[in-house]
Amino acid sequence: LVIDSVSHDFGALSVLREISFRVAPGETVALVGPSGCGKSTLLAILAGLLRPMSGRVATIGSPPAGSFTRLEAAENFSCGLRGDGTLACWGNPAQGRTLAPSGTFQALSVGKAHACAIRSDGALLCWGDNASGQSVAPAGAFKRVSAGFYHTCAVRTDGELRCFGDNVFLQSKAPVGLYDEVSTGGFHSCAIKKDGTLLCWGYDGYGLTSAPA
Repeated sequence: LVIDSVSHDFGALSVLREISFRVAPGETVALVGPSGCGKSTLLAILAGLLRPMSGRVATIGSPPAGSFTRLEAAENFSCGLRGDGTLACWGNPAQGRTLAPSGTFQALSVGKAHACAIRSDGALLCWGDNASGQSVAPAGAFKRVSAGFYHTCAVRTDGELRCFGDNVFLQSKAPVGLYDEVSTGGFHSCAIKKDGTLLCWGYDGYGLTSAPA
């Protein structure tokens, strides 16, 4: 088990910062520290129950054949992320939406007719429908990605938010700031800033962008 530069915050509270260590096969390791130092948070990350803000957790060795760690289903196709980091997509092949790129990946998101994934080195790749430019991924290293109907938003490792694709409701006009999480809907998006503030933008029907304080 490899823990590489894992950091995590809860809003403005820094809980874990650049944690790195290895656990060899058969080795027993105890986490010792005072209450509130981040032990439970680290264990949740190691168990896959919580995604770290930055860094990675990897298992050395081959996972069980055919095992998957993440699944995303859209209207007419689905994609999955295998335990070895490779991708598989199936369903309606129109517009190349099932032509998953080769390589190893750490994150995956599926939109209406396109999909995006973050490669192990942080590069963002998208494929499928590109009628609105939602599959033209910007360069850089990313830690989060969310594919919407006709637009995509992603958070860089430095916290910068990038959105691209359809912008008829300004859903691709990403607000300035540093972010940890992002989620895209049909024609709007929402993101959580590093200080825990929630912001939404784009189509405001039904109060979609009226984020609570």
